[in-house]
Formats: sequence, C-alpha cells, structure tokens
Amino acid sequence: MTGWYSDEINLVQELLDQLDQISGDHCSEDALQSVIQLSYSFERPKGNPADIRERSENHRIISERARDAVSLLRKMTSPELTSIWRGSAAKRAGLAVDTLSTQVSTVESVFQKSHLELAAWANTLQSAQKNYDSGREQLDGILSNLKRTFHEEDMSTKSPVDLALAWQTTRFGLKRLRDTALHLDFGLKSAAEALKTPYDSYTVGEPVVPTLVHDDTFIYGTKAGNPQDVRTMMNWRAKLRGAQLSRPDLKDATAMYQHYWDNDGEEKQFDYDKAYREDEGIRRSVDAEIARACLSADVLARSGNRNFKISGEPNTVSSVWTENWQKTIGGHQQWSHANIHVEGKKVTMDVTVEAQDYYDFDRGKNDIVTGVSDSENGRFTEIGWAKPFETRGRLTRTITWDIGQPP
Repeated sequence: MTGWYSDEINLVQELLDQLDQISGDHCSEDALQSVIQLSYSFERPKGNPADIRERSENHRIISERARDAVSLLRKMTSPELTSIWRGSAAKRAGLAVDTLSTQVSTVESVFQKSHLELAAWANTLQSAQKNYDSGREQLDGILSNLKRTFHEEDMSTKSPVDLALAWQTTRFGLKRLRDTALHLDFGLKSAAEALKTPYDSYTVGEPVVPTLVHDDTFIYGTKAGNPQDVRTMMNWRAKLRGAQLSRPDLKDATAMYQHYWDNDGEEKQFDYDKAYREDEGIRRSVDAEIARACLSADVLARSGNRNFKISGEPNTVSSVWTENWQKTIGGHQQWSHANIHVEGKKVTMDVTVEAQDYYDFDRGKNDIVTGVSDSENGRFTEIGWAKPFETRGRLTRTITWDIGQPP
C-alpha cells in the first residue's frame, strides 16, 4: 500500500505476520526479541499538539478578518458601481472589485479550512502519540522481562505459559503501533485533501482532456413511437422554425436544438468566446478559471520553472444567466491548460479555457424559462427520432504579470 505512513504500516504488519508464524510450540525467547527489536525502527510520531492548536487559532483569526473584508467588498458590487458611475472605466472598476472579492474569498476559505484541519490534526497526533506510547510500553516491558527473567531460569524448566503471555502481549503492543500508523496516515490524507489550494488542481505537462460523462435518463431507441408522438414532434419542429425566424437572440440555442433533430449524435462546436461576451455567469466562471491557472503558473515560476505547460482538473459551471446560453450549454464542464514562458521577472501565459457538455434532456427537469418538462423532448430520444450529442467550445487569452503578483 502507499501513503504517508505506508512504510510503518507495512513494517508492523510484517512483524505481526512473523509473530503469527512463531505462535504456540514455535514460540521462543529469541524469536520474540527479534520481532520486538525490529519494531524500534518505527519512531514516536513527532510534533507538539499544543503548538499545532496555537497555529490553528491564528488561522481562524486570519479567516475571520478575510471574511470581514469580503463583506465590505460585496457592498461595492459592479451593479452598484455602474448605477452611479458610467462608462468603460466604471465597468473595469466593477470587474476589478469582483475579482478582488473572489480572491479574498479564496483566502478566507483556505485559512478556514486550514484552521479546522490543523485542529483535527492536533487531536489526531495527540491520540496517536498516546496510542504509540501504550504499545511501546507493552513491548518494552516484554523485552525487559525476556532479557532478565528468562535468562535467570533454566531453559529446560521455563514455563510455556510465560512465553504464551509474552507472545500475546507482544501482539497487543504491535497492534497498537499499527493502529497508530493507520490513524496518522488517515489523518494526513484527510488534511492534505481538505487543504488543497487552487493551484493544486494543476499539473505540469501536456493537456489532459477530462472524461465527459453521458448522463442519459432517456435511452435512445428503446421505445416505439405512436401517432401522438408524430403530432408532438410536428409541434416542436414548428416551434424550432419559429424561433429560428423570430428569435435571433436564441441563434446558438436553436442551432443546438436543430442538431438534436439531425439525429446523428455527431459532436457540435459552440462559440465560447461569444458566450463569454454575452453571459455574465459564464464570464465570471472563465475569469475564475483563468485566475486559478495564473496562481498555479506563478507558484511554478517562483519554483524556478521557465518554459512549461500546465493542465487543470475539470470543474462544473452551474451559473449560466442568459436564455440563449442556458438552452445552448446550460451547466457544463470546464477546464483549462496553458503554455507559460518566464523571462526575467515577467511571466507570460497563453491559457485556453475549454468547455464541454452533453446535449440531452433530463428526466425530472424543466426548461428554466418556460417551465416545460424535459420529458417532452426526451421522449424523442427514446423513440429514436432525435439523438443527444457532445458539444465543445474554447477560448484563449494571453496574460502577463510580474512573478509573485498574479492577476
């Protein structure tokens, strides 16, 4: 197994296995001594729980201060600014405030998490040290008795009960050590997962395209159509034609719906740059993704990397504001990858934000604007008249900044 304490866990398990092999008539003083002495390579867990709790409290204070700052920033949201201040400068200022609010919120979140995880780790460490001391006390006592009491006896008259009790106590002590290692390993894994920072979701290397899950709730071609389905189909095709003629604001949405009726399941592209310009929710999600990529790139640049690539893990965009883009992609999967060049103190990053979605209709859901049930269109999938498909879009930006000062 692999983990923070995998070596210690494997060591103690091997000693327990050895102990099982020398049980009963095979048990001897030398064998017990050998097992116990090997266990000493597992040292007492280091660290002072009291010091860790003090650090946890400091992080709590920082988190509260960041939360207060976020509250003040949110009183200066971009809509409020633009209501009293017009022009491009006002818009830029509003976006700057929104970006700063997001960054401070990240700080608040990170320190709140670290406060909680440090407190949890202090408790874990204290418990593990107590467990270790108990196990070690058992083993030390047996080793001392083996070296003193048994040597004073004639081997031919040594009581088998003494060795049996020594074997049982040794096993108890080793199990306490194993439990200590398992406890520490689990605690560290939990803390590491909870304390992931925004740039931990990026790795150095070529782009890694994430898996796009097909969450079909209406299975294609599994049912037969009927005359009512024909009438319903004609109604929806008429609605599509009407929207194509009279709703230019839904151009992207009608193109997707038309492709659904093409019934070939082929992938279709959408203009993510256009979505960024038109939809505030998508714009904010893209800006946040780029900000995370900048943080990651800056950390790597400060570590000495000069020309490198990064690839990020996917996240879900659920906030899509406009009807056109709600119907075109709605909630979707987003990820990014970037090429970074560092010259002197200047970092230049060409970042591509990728968006991907599976266009289908979901049982139990409704259109956000009209309230019409998805089951009406999902039925066409079941009877094989319209087919879901994957959609993809992307946009690219070039960002520059001085090392240590990511935007």
